[in-house]
Amino acid sequence: MRERKGLGAPVPDSAPVAAPTVARPRTTAIAGAAPDQVMGAISLVIGTRSWPLVGTRLLVGRAGGYAGAHVEVNDASTSRRHAELVATDAGWLLRDLGSTNGTWSGDARLAPGDAVAVVPGVAIRFGTVTAELKQC
Repeated sequence: MRERKGLGAPVPDSAPVAAPTVARPRTTAIAGAAPDQVMGAISLVIGTRSWPLVGTRLLVGRAGGYAGAHVEVNDASTSRRHAELVATDAGWLLRDLGSTNGTWSGDARLAPGDAVAVVPGVAIRFGTVTAELKQC
């Protein structure tokens, strides 16, 4: 006989032992994002400015619109919380955050909440602002 942890009641040795419960991530496009992951030397480039893709998330928003934006775009067609780039084990995903004027990857407009894999060289648009990922 062994004692149940925390219950004090004995349990026969033949009783099955339950496996510990493990919290599972939600099944979404960003499950598996690794902390402080650097996906090679890739930057988001808008005009003459660039932001290195480091960490697990890069939030894009209108300048002066949202204090948490990592990339502030000075254009009225960009929403305060427009889109995000999220690191996964397979690479970077671009997700629209319900923007008014849309987020585009190549010629495809993302539906709010949808995410698509992005690679260097493919044009990205936040409203009317064109950006791209570049290998550094």
